[in-house]
Amino acid sequence: MFCGECGAKNEKGASFCAECGAKLENNEEKETKSSSSKKTSQKKVTRKKMSKKQKIIIIICIVVVVVLFSLYQIGAYLTNPKQIVKEYIEAVESKDYDKIYDYENFTGDTTFVSKDLYETKVKGTLEEIEITNYSVGETTYENEGLTANVKVSMTVTNGEETETGDITFELTKEKDKKYLIYNNWSLDTKEMFNVSLIEDYEISVPKGTEVTYNDIKVSDKYLLDTSTDSTDIYSLPQVLGVDTKVNFKLANGMELNDNVSPSSYYDSYDLEISKNDFSAEEQEKISTTITNSISSAMEGLSTNKSFNEIKNNFATTQNLDDLEEEYNDSLDTFNDKNYTISNFEITKLNISAISFDDNYNIRVNTRINYKYTATSKEDGETDDNTDYDYFYCYLAYEDGEYKLVDIDSFPSVYAYFF
Repeated sequence: MFCGECGAKNEKGASFCAECGAKLENNEEKETKSSSSKKTSQKKVTRKKMSKKQKIIIIICIVVVVVLFSLYQIGAYLTNPKQIVKEYIEAVESKDYDKIYDYENFTGDTTFVSKDLYETKVKGTLEEIEITNYSVGETTYENEGLTANVKVSMTVTNGEETETGDITFELTKEKDKKYLIYNNWSLDTKEMFNVSLIEDYEISVPKGTEVTYNDIKVSDKYLLDTSTDSTDIYSLPQVLGVDTKVNFKLANGMELNDNVSPSSYYDSYDLEISKNDFSAEEQEKISTTITNSISSAMEGLSTNKSFNEIKNNFATTQNLDDLEEEYNDSLDTFNDKNYTISNFEITKLNISAISFDDNYNIRVNTRINYKYTATSKEDGETDDNTDYDYFYCYLAYEDGEYKLVDIDSFPSVYAYFF
């Protein structure tokens, strides 16, 4: 080995230079240490490079996190009660009727909740007023956070009049979440438009009547079990508290139209009719039925027939207990008389009014003129008489015909023999 100071050659393994005495350094150790140091350094410096695919994945993950966070923030902002109220007022201000309707958030069976009727009602209100300025205040919470109240200061112009006041909108937190993660607030809009929702609105009509509610045919699935032999009762799950047109097509082919105004006070409707709803032809049919039915009954009374012998002249699908009772009472009276009756004839029948009774039978107010012959049981003397009286006749419509169901009394007959 050589001296690092003077360059003299020394024996292998010597610690000091023989010429200058300088300390000799072991080159093998130095080389070994240097080699080891280099390897260690190389280990420290050498790093595995990321692939292009890994870099893309990392970038995508970062972008997704940022987007999701942004969307969450946007969603939280849009579902905030204050923002909901603000957007609702903007819809009202711009008269966006579709958006205003969507805020109603009608649920359940909405078959008869008409969007057209709702918009008509709202348009009628907004034609008279205009929101010229508003300011949405802070939100307060009640009922353990289930109710939110948002106060709004608003300036409204109605024609030449301008008023400024405060309106508090109430929002209710629904059980289900919106978009799975946000609170779902439903807005009560009654402070702006008084359009109420009426539940279980009942419509009572004669049996077999076809009902069309605001151009929507009411199907049999809405029929109640409380319907009777003479009455159909429909229950509409939800209707709007606004004027609504309803069409009725009765079993006899007659069509009636009416406007109903459902409300919390008027949550049911009973169809009514009048004489003017019947054509002259229909009134003639009713007169013929009454004439034939009374004539048949009077013939049965005159010949002492039982009710069962004549009941085929009357309604077959209705309860005839009252009519039978009236007939039997009259039969007893006839049998107690000291004369018999024959040649009974109705000479004139006038209809003064037509309506429905409580069972939706057709009630006809009549004046009937009649004549008859009385024959004395004692000596056969005869007496021809004429008379008139007023009667309530009750009819049902069966198989295309009017049929007698009841009458308040049968014509009275009198005879005097001297």
